[in-house]
Amino acid sequence: MIGKKRIYASGFVIFTIGSALCGLAPTVYWLVGFRVLQAIGAAMVMALGTAIITEAFPASERGKALGIGGSIVSLGIVTGPTLGGLLIQNLSWHSIFYVNVPVGIFGIWMVLRYVPAIRPVARQRFDFLGALLLFISLLCLLLALTIGQNQGFADPTVIALLGAFAAGLVLFIRTELNREQPMIDLRLFRNPLFSVNLTTAVLMFFCLAGTTLLMPFYLENVMGYSPQQTGLMLAVVPVMLFISAPLSGIASDRMGTRLISTLGLAILLVGFLSVSTLSMQTALSDISCASSNRFGNRHLSIAE
Repeated sequence: MIGKKRIYASGFVIFTIGSALCGLAPTVYWLVGFRVLQAIGAAMVMALGTAIITEAFPASERGKALGIGGSIVSLGIVTGPTLGGLLIQNLSWHSIFYVNVPVGIFGIWMVLRYVPAIRPVARQRFDFLGALLLFISLLCLLLALTIGQNQGFADPTVIALLGAFAAGLVLFIRTELNREQPMIDLRLFRNPLFSVNLTTAVLMFFCLAGTTLLMPFYLENVMGYSPQQTGLMLAVVPVMLFISAPLSGIASDRMGTRLISTLGLAILLVGFLSVSTLSMQTALSDISCASSNRFGNRHLSIAE
């Protein structure tokens, strides 16, 4: 409705301000609130980065472009845990947020200078009702999952929140199906390739999220590694992504996305099976090997 560049630049601004406020947070509650602000900015950037790349390159070069973009993202993912471990060990947790400020300012300058301001031609209206229903339903689900961990999922509050989530989801679907310009066009799911692709991505990221969230606790609390060592260990997966993403993208342009995506999922399965064997007696080299096998190229799914 208003163009990608404006929202992309605004996302950088919000993320940078949110990062600075996170570093200044006096309590954990302020930190959580400022993290919400930071996440809003990050979502605006992440949602449009791939869209801008896709718009800038023809279909014959899209896999390569997305692969190179994946490598650049991987550089940041490699730097994050490693630098974060060094900062936490030698300075304080505040520093891991302050370090985002100069990066964000540089990103804002880059966007304003280099990203083209392409204005959309079609006129659209924002679906406020659909957005509200989706927000309420997802909020109820997240609150239910959070409260249920402490009070049990049989607690009346948790059951009421889950019921509100289900009711909100049904209302959201009915609303979207009856609107001319819905926030989410559910008719897109009639495309089998689109539906299968999204289902595969959800399953993949569901598994990735579990291992990604638990791996730092395993390395620090179970294996006893320092934050610095943990940061270096967590860099294994992004390094593999940095290597594999452009190669996979180029291969998909030449051989098609189906074969490369299937191969990536097969390697991902081997990685998950390897991670499932980790224990207190696992050697450092075995942890690195298991983690390096646990890479998948999400950009191929987007390209497909």
